[in-house]
Formats: sequence, C-alpha cells, structure tokens
Amino acid sequence: MTRTARAAITLALMLPLAASCTMKEPFVRANPYDPDGIYMMSLTGPDSAHAIGERFAVVLATEPALPSGDLIVHWEAYPAGDCLPDGVPTCSPVPSIVLTTAANGEFVVNTSASAKYLAVSVSVSFGDVVTGHQIMVGQKVMSLELSCSPWSLPEDPCLTPIARDSIQLIHPRMRDGAGAAVRRQHYATLRGQVTSRDPNVAGVLPQLYHAQGAARVIGVSPGTTWVVMRADEGIDSVRVTVVP
Repeated sequence: MTRTARAAITLALMLPLAASCTMKEPFVRANPYDPDGIYMMSLTGPDSAHAIGERFAVVLATEPALPSGDLIVHWEAYPAGDCLPDGVPTCSPVPSIVLTTAANGEFVVNTSASAKYLAVSVSVSFGDVVTGHQIMVGQKVMSLELSCSPWSLPEDPCLTPIARDSIQLIHPRMRDGAGAAVRRQHYATLRGQVTSRDPNVAGVLPQLYHAQGAARVIGVSPGTTWVVMRADEGIDSVRVTVVP
C-alpha cells in the first residue's frame, strides 16, 4: 500500500470521530469562583413587598449547577442607590434598613418600613461571585379611616362645623395589608387623591407636607358635603359642614 493510500484511509477513519465529538451547548463549564469566567447566575423573586412582617424568598438559578460540597453563601440586602446599574451591590457597608435577612434566601420587611417606597437590592454571593435582584419595599395602604381630629372616634369623625374661609385638616388613619399602622403617611397621601363631592361647599387645597398625611379643606359656602380620600387600596369619606 502506498503512503498516499494509507494517508487517505487514516483521514477517512478520523472524520467520523471528529463529527461525533462536535461540541454542543452548554459548551463552557466555567469555574463559578472565577469572577471573570462565563457563568450564568440569576435571582428570581417578587418585585415588591408592601406590609410589615411580610416574608418573601428569592431563588438562585445557575448554569452550570453549583458545585457539590460545603459552599459558604452570603445573602444580603442593600439600598439600590448603593448598587451598580445591574443591581449588584458595591462594597457599601450599610445594609438596607427596611429588610431583615433571614436564612436560605428569605427576607422579612421590618418595622423600619414606611409609606415611602425604597428600591432595595437583595443579593447572594460566594467568593467574589455576586448577583442581585431589585425589589420595591414600602407600606401599601390597604385601609384608612378619616376624621377631622387626630383624636376623634371613627364613628363620630366631624361633628364641629367649619366657618366659611376657614381651613379644616382631615386626618387619615392608614393600615397596611398586615394591619400595621402606616408610618410616614404623607407619602401615601401625596401619591393618592383627595376630592370634595361639592367644591362649592368645601374645597380641597393643594397638598402640603404634614407628618401624618392630613389633607386641607377650606369652607366655601354654607352647606354639607363629603370629602373623599384615596390612598393606594384604601378609601374613606367624611362629611363636612360649613356655616356662615
């Protein structure tokens, strides 16, 4: 057999072997501890948490799978303002004040949460590898009661009439989905709406800052009307009487 014939036979035998070894995805099996390696990680979880005591979990998905054996994983929550654009925390030492980190990817909305919504990045890390997921945290109003005084009983909210051209504060009592009193109620009032069913009797003035989120109503002419407040999922009305 000539040298040329032997070379042809060898090449013919190698071709099927090469075809059978064609690489298929996933074709990269990177070291997950290598921050520059090609390693897919993602966190999935809720987009928001709106009640004090609410507990939620985020789930880590990786490709390829995490290595077996002892793996030290750190779960943390940082204000999103201290994070990079992709939601991965920087080295800020200040954790989020509205979330408490539990175990195994669980987080709890704590009593520092308020009606002001805050963007928080929850993250998981092992070694130098970090991934994050952004969530909005803040108390969402689920119920409210109105009165003309912060000390009035809800069933007897506005007995005293107001004079024409005088200003009356309408005070809300707001609660979140867990029944907890809403903190910093003015944020909920600002994103809500206050209306008068008869502006010719009582008008609603532009909302100003008030620590408890009170609305301002001015007497316009003698009569009786209802003032309605809507904040998130909460709604209530109170009857206002105007005298000359």
